[in-house]
Amino acid sequence: MPPPASTTGPNPFLDPRASRTTLPPIVLSCAHCSRILSDSSHFVCADRRSATVTLAEVVSVGMDEGLQTAAEGQWDEFCNYKVLRCEGCGMEVGRRYMAVMGGLERLQ
Repeated sequence: MPPPASTTGPNPFLDPRASRTTLPPIVLSCAHCSRILSDSSHFVCADRRSATVTLAEVVSVGMDEGLQTAAEGQWDEFCNYKVLRCEGCGMEVGRRYMAVMGGLERLQ
């Protein structure tokens, strides 16, 4: 019997040369109400230090009107953003960065 597929060939999660089409789709949903917000086809990047996932598109998400600024000492200090909320339950699900500093352009 051949070994499981996950142990043969390049690991698509670790090898940048591996085709993204080999990855199973991932659905991102609200942690509070489970409403679907996006999927892995809209994935841009992830960052362990900031514990963030950047997406190109989302659904069922509303954006607050007010502009906020991250406090000094936070990983995104002095960046301006608007809060993103799940349209199903109103919980905060992310941020839409409007102006960034310190090499965080990938967040916009």
